Amino acid sequence: REGAGDAAVLQSRAQLHFFGTGAAMPAKYRNVSSFLLQLPARHGGGDGGHGRGGGGDGGGVGGGGGGESGLLFDAGEGTLAMLRRRFGAAADEVVRALALVWISHLHADHHLGLVRLLELRSARPGAAPLLVVGPHALGVWLREAAARLHSPVEFRFVHCGAAGADAAVCAAIRRLGCSWLASTRVDHCADSWGVALQHSEGWGLVYSGDTRPCERLPPLR
Repeated sequence: REGAGDAAVLQSRAQLHFFGTGAAMPAKYRNVSSFLLQLPARHGGGDGGHGRGGGGDGGGVGGGGGGESGLLFDAGEGTLAMLRRRFGAAADEVVRALALVWISHLHADHHLGLVRLLELRSARPGAAPLLVVGPHALGVWLREAAARLHSPVEFRFVHCGAAGADAAVCAAIRRLGCSWLASTRVDHCADSWGVALQHSEGWGLVYSGDTRPCERLPPLR
């Protein structure tokens, strides 16, 4: 099984871009947390897909209409700058094509770059509201921040615990070729969450955030 998974990764067109793996603040040699899983977008998707986890209801799906799309895991301060450093002039299109942003917990080094991404995305004509999955307090913070910005921002918020059963989340991951998403509470600050994705090509990904060793992280299978 492990060998088959390794082969699936080697044959996949998925790309994983690390913009930061942990720091108190952006610095020259270490950066705050953020990474992008970039995948070929699939047309269609609808409200289907398979999910695991708590409740939630459907809605529109953020993301681009074809080409490369992606899932951003955490968005610490300066994430947009790192996107522009990696993709250059194409960074704005990468943001427009995001299907989903997952925020693992409310510590500032994991979410302070999100508002800037929302501003850029919302300023793009015809761009759908970005789908943001995170802890409860993040939704409150985003709504309060949005009310104080000079330009409007649009997003659809889903709690991490409801993501596996939310129609919009399921549709977003299905468009990227993923068969399911699962989330679980992890051992860090209040309302911290880990996430697992399984792709139809046979590979999977688990992101734990800043948790201590935690047996609840959903196994990929």
